[in-house]
Amino acid sequence: MTTRFLIFSADFIATTCYLGRAPYAPGTVTSAAIYILIFLLGHSYTSQFSYLVCTLLCVTTIIGLWATHQVLKNSKSRDPSFITIDETAGALIAAMVMQPTSDTFGRDMIVSFVIFRFLDITKLWPIGALERYLKEHRPTLGVMLDDCLAGGFAALCILALRYFTN
Repeated sequence: MTTRFLIFSADFIATTCYLGRAPYAPGTVTSAAIYILIFLLGHSYTSQFSYLVCTLLCVTTIIGLWATHQVLKNSKSRDPSFITIDETAGALIAAMVMQPTSDTFGRDMIVSFVIFRFLDITKLWPIGALERYLKEHRPTLGVMLDDCLAGGFAALCILALRYFTN
């Protein structure tokens, strides 16, 4: 019973509440759902937004590393497409620079989503290099950190956009 529960829990978490089981583009489906959640959090909890996103990011990363490790132990692939908790962490990192009280919140959300997905899919340097290295030496970190880096770059792009358009 305990082993079955752990396997079920790891799969549920690693697939971001089974969003990763979407038949087409599970990473994009998961990212879109997380960006919608971020948007709703931004409008519902404006004053606590940064704290909520930071807390969600910490929890997602910690349990995501555990769940990813558990799922990878039983997988033939080093990075199965159904593991989407990494997209969740990356989107939350990108959201760290969002300002729900800003007039540009909606624009920033859309631009961040597009940049994040572009970087996650194309794996431009240094994201691809980090992913390849870590998948050889630390597969769990290889799955999680490439999306975290893509989220960080998306956040930097939003900061640059905000700087040059204000």
